[in-house]
Amino acid sequence: MSRRKNELVQRFVRKGEGVHIATLRAAVTNSAGVSKDAVSIDLSSAQVPDRRYAADAVRVEVGEDMVRIFFAQRKPPGDGLQSILLIRVSFLGARQFLRSMEPIVGQVKGYLAKFHIRIPPQLDIKETPNQTVTLDANIVAAGFSAREACLDFYHVSPYVILGMRSGADMYADAVVRVILTTSILMSIYDALVAEKASLPADEMEEQL
Repeated sequence: MSRRKNELVQRFVRKGEGVHIATLRAAVTNSAGVSKDAVSIDLSSAQVPDRRYAADAVRVEVGEDMVRIFFAQRKPPGDGLQSILLIRVSFLGARQFLRSMEPIVGQVKGYLAKFHIRIPPQLDIKETPNQTVTLDANIVAAGFSAREACLDFYHVSPYVILGMRSGADMYADAVVRVILTTSILMSIYDALVAEKASLPADEMEEQL
C-alpha cells in the first residue's frame, strides 16, 4: 500500500507546477465525525508574484461557477477605463480569503473610520477597454499598511491538490500582485461578505 501511495504522489506532482509553499499537516475531525489531515498554508514562505497591476477601482461579481473580480485602471486624462484585469477566483479561494481577513478586518475598518476614509462603491463597467487580461487564482493573500494595500494571487492546479491528498508537498503558480488602496481592499471584502451565502462550501474547506 505504501509503495502504491508513493507512486501516486510521484504521478501527480510534476515539474512546472509552480513555487513551493510550506504547509503544516494536523489531524482534525470533520462535521461528519471523520478524521482527516488538515493542511495549513504558510504564505510567508511563498514567492511574491513577479507581475504587478495597479488598480484604481474594483467590481466583484459572484456567478454560478466562480467569483470574478474586475480590477481597473482609469485613463490618466478624461473619463473611461484604460485597462481591466479580471481575476477568476474559485469559491473555495473566496471563502478562504474571507476567513484569512477575519483577524485584521476590525483593525482595517478602525483605521478607515479614524481618518474618515470612504469605502468606494463597486465599479460600474459601461464599456470594456481594449486592454483586458483574464487570470485564474484559488489562493488570495492580503496585506495593508495605512492607506496602501496589496493582494497576492496564486493558483494551485488540480494535480497538486490530488498529490497533497496523498501526502505530497504544495506548489502554486505565483499569478499576480495587485496594488490598491486599503479602501478598495475593504470594498472587495464587503462585497464578498454580502454574497457569502452564495459561495457554496467545498469539502476541501475542511482540509485546507
